[in-house]
Amino acid sequence: MGKNTRNTILESYKSLLERQAADQITATAVIKECHIGRSTFYYHYRDVYELLDDTIRSVFADCEEAVRSGTWQDVMKTLLYTCRDNKSLVYHIYYSLKREHFGRFFNKCLMDAISEHIAGLAKERNTDAQRTETITEIVSYSAIGYIIHFLWHDMEDDIEETAGKLSVVYEELLDRML
Repeated sequence: MGKNTRNTILESYKSLLERQAADQITATAVIKECHIGRSTFYYHYRDVYELLDDTIRSVFADCEEAVRSGTWQDVMKTLLYTCRDNKSLVYHIYYSLKREHFGRFFNKCLMDAISEHIAGLAKERNTDAQRTETITEIVSYSAIGYIIHFLWHDMEDDIEETAGKLSVVYEELLDRML
């Protein structure tokens, strides 16, 4: 009862998310879907919220890798492509009462990537730490705003083109703000 059972629970939850909203999925539904006992579920997860967070991390694993090895633009593109590739699942989370789980995850990924980029620029220009932090928050929240726009418009935007435009605008803003 190890990693295979945990993966079975995770895959069953993903399957349920493809079909219904996150706030309608209970631990009991997951238990029935993957044919395990209640104690087995609770051995692996404290609750369905922890399972949701684990699912988001699993689906968006490439985003966390992009944070470690890419640019903030790579992170943004990876987030958007992953959303599009998992459209039903994403919308079943986003349009549920549990959307804040996405917000926290997206914010962390983007904030980490953007903050690293801005910190490098700020160091070159001797910008003070408080100003750098404020600029990082502004740029990160506007990037989150774009993701919301992307979701609201049925994920139809050209991701490469949009990432390029955002990059130009952000770099111009950063040049002036720093």
